[in-house]
Amino acid sequence: MSDLVIYDTEATDADIRHGQITQFGGLKTDLDFNISEEINFRVKRLPWVVPSPTALTVTKMQARDLDNEDGVSEYEAARKMEKFLVPGYGQERTLVTFRGPSFDDELIRTTLFRNLNNPWFSSGKKTSKLDVFHLVRLAKTLNENALEVPMGDEGKLTWRLEKLCEANGIQLDAHDALADAYGTLEIAALVRNTTPNAWHTLMRCGLPARQEELLSGAYRNGKPLLLFQFFSEAKVIPCAVLGTNDQKGWILADLRADNIPDMVDDIKATLFTKDTPFPIVKSNMAPIFLDEMTAKAIDPSIDTKSIIAKAKEIKGGRLAEQAVEAYRGHAHPRLANMTSEEKIYSGFISDKDKPLLTSFHRADTWEKKLAINFTDGRLRDFQARILLDAYYSNKASFHEEDVAMLREQCAEALDRPFAEANSRFMTIKKALEIGVPRDWADWAEEVFDYKIEPSYVPEEEGDQLQMSF
Repeated sequence: MSDLVIYDTEATDADIRHGQITQFGGLKTDLDFNISEEINFRVKRLPWVVPSPTALTVTKMQARDLDNEDGVSEYEAARKMEKFLVPGYGQERTLVTFRGPSFDDELIRTTLFRNLNNPWFSSGKKTSKLDVFHLVRLAKTLNENALEVPMGDEGKLTWRLEKLCEANGIQLDAHDALADAYGTLEIAALVRNTTPNAWHTLMRCGLPARQEELLSGAYRNGKPLLLFQFFSEAKVIPCAVLGTNDQKGWILADLRADNIPDMVDDIKATLFTKDTPFPIVKSNMAPIFLDEMTAKAIDPSIDTKSIIAKAKEIKGGRLAEQAVEAYRGHAHPRLANMTSEEKIYSGFISDKDKPLLTSFHRADTWEKKLAINFTDGRLRDFQARILLDAYYSNKASFHEEDVAMLREQCAEALDRPFAEANSRFMTIKKALEIGVPRDWADWAEEVFDYKIEPSYVPEEEGDQLQMSF
């Protein structure tokens, strides 16, 4: 039987690599949304993590709340999340989130990796993804009465979960992970009832293996696909599949576009730009491909015969060859001085280290965990941080020389709070530039032994900077 696994996180920051999950909430249901399991826990702050004052404002928490002894350690939290999210052998499941694939999933992935667990929890031949954010946009496009979508302050439709729930009579304590999971469930159930076609379309598009097969088949046969996208407005893009980067990424050609460039350098210049004639999709990120009837319900002007003819014209021609070369040659700038978290995609764990991960988790004392020798520098870093956090939390005791060694191994992480404001992670100086309330400043001075000048703290908390998170 298939499960829906609905979950949400709250975090110290919007940084998916260095931010820390502060709360995880989740539900398991059957396909009729009958709840079979609920999980909810808070996570104690790591010693080197500086919480963003903006994130705390959004979640209505104070920095001191993150140091509460009621929270579990991040190491324990990672084990709990893995147990909840990873299915039993052969079990089908659909991971249901609200804007989760780009934020929550990556944050969870980092957390699992940082705590010596398998970060690829959302992989698996029988694991689907469904983003309710995209579900409601497709549903509203297909059916004006699918659900109420309110106007925001700027006179535009707002798709934020808390606003959608409010507009549709769903009570929600916004920015609480478990409450947001319940809100996501209620919105998903509403859409399935009012616009089942949208629900079934996203369920069909959520399985990576199926999407990979669809894309590779269209590439081999020269058949067009109908891609649904919604940025400022909904649109259906008839596409020819030009090829793949062999990493689940596919480059397409917009068959409606005029004067599509067909030289490598010209194609490179248009990739990942607004209104590019070369959409990029990843088969494991649930791109939405529509059947002809659904697509024409959105855009009746779609001319099936002409797009089939144009797709056949492109197949096997110069354009496909040049586009694939451009796509494979389009490299994102490599970060300088990458942290261990940022190296999550810098190679798989070796066969030598894999059994050591199991040994680490099974070791029944912290001393035994300390004695394990990983060959991967990322794992050695994470191992040292887990042990040092346990020591600081009075869960582990080590000899003085071992503590000194752990501090030396963790030096990069321990120095993060005191780094410059332009660092890639949250620092005290960066937080001060954003603006901090008095309670945050008092907490930071106490925890980090850091003197904060009075000029950085507004006299009244109402004067502090408010930002969307």
